[in-house]
Amino acid sequence: MYRKQRNPNEPLSIFLNGGVGTWKTYTLMKVLFIFTSIVFLLDPSKQIVLKMAYIRKTTYNIGGSIIPSTLSIPLNKLINDFKPLHDERCDVLIKKMHM
Repeated sequence: MYRKQRNPNEPLSIFLNGGVGTWKTYTLMKVLFIFTSIVFLLDPSKQIVLKMAYIRKTTYNIGGSIIPSTLSIPLNKLINDFKPLHDERCDVLIKKMHM
């Protein structure tokens, strides 16, 4: 499990990686449960979690969504074709996180 957070004002990002059958989904669900419990106790208005995975089965298991569709990344484009997200799309993603 990899945790990246540079300063307290930045969102917490967790990257979980491993082979098949290494309890990634179980670990993620436990971390999310503990994290959301602590955040809810400290400040209920800041309980925002966006769960994404690259594989459909995993997204189903964690109750999340697929990374490319959530971030509007077309799968048939080259990396050089990517453009920054427009403010409108960013607003949609922020609204999804507050649901």
